[in-house]
Amino acid sequence: MNNSIFRRHAVLVVLQNAYNKGILSGGSRYSFRRWFSEFEQSRSGARLAQMFGWENLRRLHYTNTTPLIGVGPDSQLKVDIAHLHRSLLRIKPRLVVACGK
Repeated sequence: MNNSIFRRHAVLVVLQNAYNKGILSGGSRYSFRRWFSEFEQSRSGARLAQMFGWENLRRLHYTNTTPLIGVGPDSQLKVDIAHLHRSLLRIKPRLVVACGK
């Protein structure tokens, strides 16, 4: 994919919800680098890499459907519309990619 699209247009990836595995299970402080390392190994990370290329995953913007943390990767929490609205206002994406079930 042409990298220049990411300089001109924000792409927002909406993930289903965070869950209590990996870095979120230890109660440690959030770190994008640690989260991203785990995300690259996830189903969503692999699928997004197919769409945008591994080299472009860090150029995307990410949010979850809710700030709450679920139990396991198959957890399905209620969507927080206000949370999503704030993300859209903050990032102003040209493209939104929704992931999850």
